[in-house]
Parts: sequence; C-alpha cells; structure tokens
Amino acid sequence: MCRKRVLFALFAVIGGVVGAVLVMASGSFSPLGAQSESKGNFDEITCRKIRVVASDGKLAVLISSRYGGRVSMVGKDEEMALQR
Repeated sequence: MCRKRVLFALFAVIGGVVGAVLVMASGSFSPLGAQSESKGNFDEITCRKIRVVASDGKLAVLISSRYGGRVSMVGKDEEMALQR
C-alpha cells in the first residue's frame, strides 16, 4: 500500500513538472502582447488612474479621479503643461 502511494506521488510530481514546462514553452512562442501591441476596442474601462509614459519611461500624461477629476500633461522639462 505504501509503495502505491509513493509511486502515485512520484507520478504526480513528474506530471506537474512536465505540465509546467509545456505551459512555459507555449507562452514563450505566443506572447500575449497586451501592453504594447494591442489595438482593441473596449466598451468601458473602470480604473482610478491612467499613466501614459514616453518611450524613455518618463511620464507624459496622467489622468486621475483625484479632486473630482484631473487631466495632466507633462512637458519636456517635466513641468505640468496642462491641468484641468
């Protein structure tokens, strides 16, 4: 009886490792690309803040729900160019 449990546990571990490797391999061949390549149409998005960054990683646009609603655009010298 003990031998059957050990074999079952061994097969479960091996199956889990093989499954994890297969999932990682399939994910590397077909990445989602949701952050940089997506061109989707959405009916509604709910969030508290949206940050848009430039290619160098600096903040370009900030839209937030703070103070009843705020839209800020950042200029090249990192000052707020527009606030509404």
